[in-house]
Amino acid sequence: RDAAVEEASSAEVSAAQAQLQAAQAQYDAALKSYQPILQSDKPDDDVREQAQLQLNAALANLQSAQANLDEVLAGAKAGERTAAAAGVQVAVNQRDAAQAQLDLLLTGAKPEQIAIAEAGVAQAEAAVTEAELRLASAETAVEQANAALTEAEAALAAAQSALEKRTLTAPFAGTVASIPVKVGQVVSPGVPVLMMADMTGWQIETTDLTELSVVTIEKGFDVDVTIDAFPGETFSGQVTDISSVSDLVRGDVTYVVTVALDNNVDAPLRWGMTAFITIDSGQS
Repeated sequence: RDAAVEEASSAEVSAAQAQLQAAQAQYDAALKSYQPILQSDKPDDDVREQAQLQLNAALANLQSAQANLDEVLAGAKAGERTAAAAGVQVAVNQRDAAQAQLDLLLTGAKPEQIAIAEAGVAQAEAAVTEAELRLASAETAVEQANAALTEAEAALAAAQSALEKRTLTAPFAGTVASIPVKVGQVVSPGVPVLMMADMTGWQIETTDLTELSVVTIEKGFDVDVTIDAFPGETFSGQVTDISSVSDLVRGDVTYVVTVALDNNVDAPLRWGMTAFITIDSGQS
């Protein structure tokens, strides 16, 4: 099944089929002319022998054309089993024809003619057996190929699953900010192997907003932001989150407020830069 087989062209198939049809017509004509001779009361031996020779020649031509067609069609890889099944049917037809010829000759043929016919029947039966064996072999090859394909697909699925288990996938698209581990280092479960950054937007978290100020701020308030690294520049943003849990910083109760900068910021900002925010608590 894995062998490289050339596909039979449609022209070759058509030519072989035309040859087979011509041979079939020749055989039918010879058989038609031969049967009246056998059925006559006293057929002339020379006439009978000549007709027998013509019939044999037509049969040989038919078998040759059939073999040629089978050989052409055998080039189609996908049709191996179909071709084998067709070969069985052809052999069965040949055997039946030979048996019919033998039955006809037994009614008044010569011993040597009977022997020839019997040999033809035996040959046809052998052809049937051989064709059946080829069909069984083709079916076995198909089953083996299907089993091999199933096994290969299972192996591929297992390999893909193993590969997926060995691949780390980030929860979002972004930029690798740092890799705290080294190649060859043994990493325990839960230990970070890299830090991801989403550079599409920037956020600022307060560190000293006291409990007295946080109560005057609401989500959505506009914020002005200045950054030490860019003196003279003011950036705009909005309050996106106010922590519900406090922190104790130098004895003061503070709450973390998160501010999202507008997306039109062109400055080359970096993580950890110092920023100052101004919030108008009179907003509503």
